[in-house]
Amino acid sequence: MDPVDDSATNVTIMKNSIALPINPITLCFHPHQSVIKKKYRAFAYINNLQHIRICHLLAIFLYGMFAWIDLQVVPGDASLFMVVRFAVVCPLFGIGILFTYMPWYRHIYRYMLVFYVLLTAGGYIAMGVAAPAEIHYIYFLGFLACLVFGYTYLRLPFLFAAASGCVAGIAYWLVQHHFGILDQNQMAVYT
Repeated sequence: MDPVDDSATNVTIMKNSIALPINPITLCFHPHQSVIKKKYRAFAYINNLQHIRICHLLAIFLYGMFAWIDLQVVPGDASLFMVVRFAVVCPLFGIGILFTYMPWYRHIYRYMLVFYVLLTAGGYIAMGVAAPAEIHYIYFLGFLACLVFGYTYLRLPFLFAAASGCVAGIAYWLVQHHFGILDQNQMAVYT
């Protein structure tokens, strides 16, 4: 027997023996696998807790760091932008770091991460509306960066990431459409 074929067969047998059936749409375990699901969630939380704290610090740093853009593009009226960044978003992330040390946080951490994606995206939506029309695309890029951060770095489960992206996208569209500054090129990028 050819050794290459033998190893390929062994790999297939190994994959089939350890494969867990998951829902192909939600990417979740099936209901009859609740014990595995519970153990996996505990494992994922414990292994990601330090990463979640680092994400909070990174979000504070990045969200605050881009305040210099506000000072460059709207130097005369940057007060609203500073309030959004330093009186709303960054303090809530600071409080979020404290929450990660609470025992009840393990039960709500995915919802909190979705909240933070929506919070940062909402901040960029508000700043985009307040910015002059010719430069509001800068805040659209910040909005997209929040979604990418949520989809990739936060390690949100598929359904939570998809829900946060849909809600943020709908909110962006509604606000931009209502204020009449909806740029079709931006929406083409988003969709």
